[in-house]
Amino acid sequence: MGYSHLSEAEFARYVVLFAGNESAQGTEIGGCVRQPVTDDSYRLHLVNSVPLGIYPMVSTPEGWFVRWGCIDLDVKSPTKRRWDYETQDDAWIASRNLELALAHLDIHAWTESTKSGGFHVWVFTVTWVPAATMRRALLVACQLADVPPSEVNPKSEGFDDPLTLGNYVRLPYKGWDADRIERPMVDGTGDFISLPEFIDTAWQQRAKLDTLETAASLWVAPQAAAPIERVPFSATRIAATTGTLSRRLQAVVTNGPLKKEDRSGWLYYVARLCNEEGMSQNEAVNVLQLCDEAHTHKFTDRADGERRLAETVGRAYQ
Repeated sequence: MGYSHLSEAEFARYVVLFAGNESAQGTEIGGCVRQPVTDDSYRLHLVNSVPLGIYPMVSTPEGWFVRWGCIDLDVKSPTKRRWDYETQDDAWIASRNLELALAHLDIHAWTESTKSGGFHVWVFTVTWVPAATMRRALLVACQLADVPPSEVNPKSEGFDDPLTLGNYVRLPYKGWDADRIERPMVDGTGDFISLPEFIDTAWQQRAKLDTLETAASLWVAPQAAAPIERVPFSATRIAATTGTLSRRLQAVVTNGPLKKEDRSGWLYYVARLCNEEGMSQNEAVNVLQLCDEAHTHKFTDRADGERRLAETVGRAYQ
């Protein structure tokens, strides 16, 4: 393969660490390409700086499984409608707290410095583990570290349709063997960790299923929200006396997502606006249905679409 920095064995372990759904790839600008993920996909990412997004969830006869989990800590920027922290320093403290919380659960985590100035906190596993186990273990860590749980990947425990992809995460170390390195892992002082060092140590410190199950068992599900009542959008109570949306929300609903904006992130942003303007959760679900039908088409044709929109609203109203 001719790497100057990475051996064949190290490359093979990188592929296993970040394994996921092999039927599609996530793009740099958002969205999905129905192109199989192969070893060459990882090579292009590392050698030619071709970004690769991996969907973690894989459907099997026994349920949905993953090889890794990732918590995304976003920092405020002009191009984002949704973020977790106002400053990079705040996000960095959150990443440290998450690593510490996971360590108390006997789970080793890794922090990636992202292109946008935020951080990803990763957990890797020895074997494929149920998506529900990984998600609940990470939710427990978020609770212990007082970190918003809105960007825990996998974002679901499973789907009704086995062909559903879920959400992807862009991989770290883009351009490693091209010396144009982006999104490296960093240590507790923020210093760069070389890819060979990360692979070797992460491989040795992968989490075992029983450890994740123990952590996941601590998760207490939030109280179920009342069933969503389907009502026409025109019949909803809205926060303006004229019978229309507020001027700000109307502009957002009409214009749709910003260029290159993540669809899930935009729908979550709309739900947050609905909350700020005093709408009920039922009303917010109806607004999101309108937005999805008009702009994002993420849940419109899915059997579980309404439930997924209701979950998005539920996170925004926490």
